[in-house]
Amino acid sequence: MTGNVKRRLVIAAAALTTAMLTAAPVEAQPVADGYPWRQLMVDTGREYFPIDWLEARVRELSALGMNTLHLHLSDNQGFRLRSDTHPEVNSAQTYSKDEIRALVTYADSYGITVVPEIDMPSHMGQILTNHPELQLVPAHTTPLEAQQDSLLGGPATKIDLSNPAAYRLMGDLLREFLPLFPGPYWHLGADEYVSDFGRYPQLSPYAVRDYITWASGILGASGKTPIVWNDGLNWPGPLGLDPSVIVDYWSAGTAPWIRTGRAPAELAANGNRLVNAGFTPTYFVTGGPAAGLDTPPALLEFWNPRIFVDLSTLPESSRPQLIGSGIFVWCDDPTAMTPDEISAPLSERLAIMAGKLRTR
Repeated sequence: MTGNVKRRLVIAAAALTTAMLTAAPVEAQPVADGYPWRQLMVDTGREYFPIDWLEARVRELSALGMNTLHLHLSDNQGFRLRSDTHPEVNSAQTYSKDEIRALVTYADSYGITVVPEIDMPSHMGQILTNHPELQLVPAHTTPLEAQQDSLLGGPATKIDLSNPAAYRLMGDLLREFLPLFPGPYWHLGADEYVSDFGRYPQLSPYAVRDYITWASGILGASGKTPIVWNDGLNWPGPLGLDPSVIVDYWSAGTAPWIRTGRAPAELAANGNRLVNAGFTPTYFVTGGPAAGLDTPPALLEFWNPRIFVDLSTLPESSRPQLIGSGIFVWCDDPTAMTPDEISAPLSERLAIMAGKLRTR
């Protein structure tokens, strides 16, 4: 990312923060239990976090009245669940099945539900390193397209959804790890796949929709509710998404707060429940260019969870579809901060977010 681009993003983020603080006030309405979904997400795919660190976060979440630990377990830099069916995808540092079972049991004893995420069909660099035959290859790439691709890890990080073998690999991984997580939810990822389908004539423009439908069928057989990131839902025409799918709404489309994608109100009207995962201000990025866009805790104090990243709010009739929010820890540069260095700034943000989620 060039200096000029980074400066423009910082200016845009500052303008968005100002707009959020000056938007028409939204009256919070106290309820007995606040928002039902009160989470912390940890990016263990890019950076390995020791089990004792995760256990400390479980205790912290419980003390704050939060109830969900979302583990982003795979990304381009790592696959953290130790696979027996596909050992070739394993990172150097992984969690054994016994470690995961113990962590899930520990979290449950504190009233915390663990939500796992294996991010597919993009963010699969670690998995596809040993499966180059499954990498999604564009028909053409200009220098500008190559630069844009590099921001998201390049084509070697996306699996080719037109290849039947891709589904065999993804299905193997889902079925292997589903039994480890007895909770009712599973995050499918589905973010940052393809925006210009003209470069990929082998793909249907509905490829992400079909992936979500296919993977949801596997989850449904285990009684699990699927969760996806919202930016992958931009196929042509009507939404056509099963209303049972929960949507993490993090990006309006471009930059990521300039709306070019489906609005929260459209998803809520379809019956989908939403988690307000707005890039600004719920993300805490520990390193890399995006870390410059982190919202300071002092400004997070002024945020209302009902205001989405595009500054919209849901109409009164759809308000129950917004089920909560949380803090999302992303380790774009896994060398920028150690887990111990992350703890203090994370705790500051968690305490503020916990207060925000006590009323709706």
